[in-house]
Amino acid sequence: MKKTNTKKRFCIDFEQSDWDNIVKRAKTARMKPTAFIRRSALTNEINVYEPKDINHLIREIHSIGVNINQIVHLCNTVHTVSQDDIDFLKMKMHHIDVSIAVNSKPWEKRQCRT
Repeated sequence: MKKTNTKKRFCIDFEQSDWDNIVKRAKTARMKPTAFIRRSALTNEINVYEPKDINHLIREIHSIGVNINQIVHLCNTVHTVSQDDIDFLKMKMHHIDVSIAVNSKPWEKRQCRT
């Protein structure tokens, strides 16, 4: 039985200025130039998330972790948790939810442009 090659190779020549632009855009998207070209050709869309938006999300998740550590520490120390403690933590979690909703930029997709 004859095997068929499922991959196809295609050679493209770029002007140096065009190649520099592709490399710059690929670096912005944190991709290799070949993967960037392939995805651009197939989807015509490259989504990039800004590091400052991701850092905001990381801080919010860290806050959740701090709250969980407070619960565990309290349980291990006192061996009980009061309704006030639960209400306080619910309020803190609600604050984080509202903060993420107001600063929803981490969820927005952006087009890669230079």
